[in-house]
This record gives sequence, C-alpha cells and structure tokens, in this order.
Amino acid sequence: ASMLVALAADEPTAARQEVDFAREAPTWARPLPCDVLEMLEVATELLLRLGEPAAADQLVEAMDERALRAGGVYTLMARARVALGGGAGAGSVADLRRAADFAADVGYVLLEARARLLLSRALEQAGDREAAIDEAQAMHAAMSSIGALTLAAAARRRLAELGIEIAPVAVADGPTAAGAGPTAGAVAGPDPAGSMSPEERLVTVLFVDIRGFTAIAGDAAPASLADRVAAFHRWARAEIEAEGGLVDKFAGDAVMATYNVVAPRLDHTAAALRSAIGIRDKAAAAGFDVGAGIAVGPVVVGALVPGGNVSAIGTPTNLAARLQASAGGAEVLLSGEAHRRVATWLAERGTPAERHDVQLKGFDGPVEAWVVRRG
Repeated sequence: ASMLVALAADEPTAARQEVDFAREAPTWARPLPCDVLEMLEVATELLLRLGEPAAADQLVEAMDERALRAGGVYTLMARARVALGGGAGAGSVADLRRAADFAADVGYVLLEARARLLLSRALEQAGDREAAIDEAQAMHAAMSSIGALTLAAAARRRLAELGIEIAPVAVADGPTAAGAGPTAGAVAGPDPAGSMSPEERLVTVLFVDIRGFTAIAGDAAPASLADRVAAFHRWARAEIEAEGGLVDKFAGDAVMATYNVVAPRLDHTAAALRSAIGIRDKAAAAGFDVGAGIAVGPVVVGALVPGGNVSAIGTPTNLAARLQASAGGAEVLLSGEAHRRVATWLAERGTPAERHDVQLKGFDGPVEAWVVRRG
C-alpha cells in the first residue's frame, strides 16, 4: 500500500524503505505467497520509476514461475513491465492480454486496469496505436464509472502520451447528508437505461439494506457517517453495474437495483445474486452488516414521468423489499422463482441455500423463500 501511494503521488523515493525490503526477495523461502508476488510486481514499477532497471530485472528473476490463477499474473506483469522499460514491449502483447483477461474473468477490476494500461504501452511499442488508444480509453471510462480515480488519472496520462487529451469525469465534491439521493458521493453520469418509456418486462429486483443502521447513526459523527454511507453507495453501484444491473434508487442505508433492464440477458438472477454477495462482503469489511432480498417476475419498468429515473413497478419489487426486510445480517433471501433460477449456480459452487418460508406483510400466507448465508 505504501508503494502504491508513492506511485500515485509520483514520489517514488517516499517508498525507498519498502523497495529495499522487496529487493531481498532472492533470499526468501519458496514458494512465494501470492500477496508477496503482488508486492514485488509493484516494487518492480517503483524501481523502474527510480531509474534502476538492473535492480528491477533482478527482482523479476526472483519471482516464481506459476500458473496465472496461482499468482503467475504478477510475475507476467512484472516481466512485461521490465520489457517495456527496455523498449521491447511488443513481445509482451499476448502475455498482457492473458493477464488482463484473467483479471477480468475472476473479477479483479483494479488488477485488470493495471494490466490493460500496460497492454496499451505494449501495443504502442508494437506499432498498433489505435488499439493502444482503445485500451486506455476503455480503462478510463471503466475506472471513472466506479470512482477509481487514481487509475482513471493513469489512463488519462497514458492517453496524453498518445497525443489525446480528455477531461476527468465529473465526480461529486463529497458526500451530502446520508440518504440525500442517488448522487451522494457517487460518480456522475448519464442514466444507462436512457429515457426509457414504460414497458412490461421480466426482471430481477434486488434490495440491500444495512442492519442496525439507526444505532450506527446514533453513535457516529454526521460527517463520518456520511462518508461511510457514501462509500457503501459507491461499492454497491460498482457491484451492480459490473453485473449489468441498473441502480433504481439509493434511500439512506438502502439500495434498490434491477437486472435485465439495461441489456437483455438470461442469467439476470445470478447476476443479482453475485452483486448481493459482493456488496455484503465489501460492507462487512467496512463494519456494516447487510441483508438482501431478491425476487423475479414481470414489472412495468421505465421513466414514469418525462426526465424521471427508470423505476420498476410491480409485485416482484414489493416482494424483494419485503424479503430484504426479513433477511438477517449477512443473509440473502431469494424468492422461490429466484432460487429456481440460481439453484444450479449455487450447487456448482458448493453454496447451500436453505428453504425458509416467511410471512410477509401484504402477502397472503407463507411465502416461499431461500436463504443464502455467508460461507
């Protein structure tokens, strides 16, 4: 982390102690853990920035050779970085594509961005300027959309090296009061669904809510609470949009999203479940306990008034909201139809779902529900 901060601030000497520690890697016991390989890859970038290519080359030679999934992605990127520093990056294009595609497959969004920015440099050295521009522009848009501002700035610098100047994407100056609306602390941008006219569509609806928020709000300073809620909103938006979902609304400590609206897809329920799990786990790391509800069915979706946000109106929306209210901390409650659509996906991952029928306000009799717990 210290080395990444030094790189972001363009002050490589600020991490000299960490770099000197990393240079002891040839003496360390093998095999090196994945997090150590990641650290060494960052140290390689710092050594090159410090004007020490020979030391960077020695560090790369000390890194383990292994499959991408077992940490080899870091070794591959470090080798490509050294090759780029020596003007021989053209030979690294294929390897960097493999690294970027691997990171995308496993959902390591920030690692993918770093790999694709390296790929842009390699493509330029290979003489394919247009492809180099495409990679950098795609990464600028992707990182701006999730609020990864340091990597977005790196993409702009890459584009400037290619002779293209673009302005930063507008971002809110800071969080407003908690629950002030969908722009609180979030990246500004157009509604991905556009000014969609109301129509009936089969969708998956996701509701996520922070448990015990009233007690948290009572104990926290307003400014600190606003910052934490704004961060929660950003994480939620990133997880939802990464799965092709559309944020319907933020309401204080709650988030609503719909799937199969922005673009048609068959696995929209699995996409919603992946989002719910990602939001739950990120929130847990920040000390928030969340519950989620997911339901599937036909709704009327679209902008109900000219210029309004896209909304989803129908029984599945109410059901998802009620399921969320009944979910415990770290639980995702699925409607019966939602569970039917993701049962195979869950079984393939060894993640059991337990039937837990619930009595919900506004629904006659017990409602079929399935709970997915952490772990």
